[in-house]
Amino acid sequence: MDALSRLAIAAVIVAVPFAIAARMGQFSPPAAVSAAPQPLPKVVEVDWHTKDESEDAYYTIQGFVKNRLKSPGSAQFPSVRAARVGQVGVVTDQRYLVAAYVDSQNSFGALLRSNFVGEIQQTSKGHWTLNELHVSAR
Repeated sequence: MDALSRLAIAAVIVAVPFAIAARMGQFSPPAAVSAAPQPLPKVVEVDWHTKDESEDAYYTIQGFVKNRLKSPGSAQFPSVRAARVGQVGVVTDQRYLVAAYVDSQNSFGALLRSNFVGEIQQTSKGHWTLNELHVSAR
């Protein structure tokens, strides 16, 4: 038996079970894939005027606090959950009162803890203004 005959027999052996299954309804070709793209679900974005930005207020005020330290690179703040962050005034004002502490080195390299309390306000999306800040050493 030559190679061509063996190839023909192998093709028949492979094709016959598929033909039988198709006749019995057990095999169906894959369904055609729709070429039209499906629309993406709409993302609902919360307006910055009403969104609670407490965490952003906390991280933003840290920069203002660092500006008042002798060694801003050594500043270590507590987690946002450990700090006390609360809104002041009505929600549309986007004002936040932040009270926490910072550990940082003084000019001699000693690590000191300073308490701070400040009021920060979001004036537009991602833009903040410092209204008041008090930093005091323990």
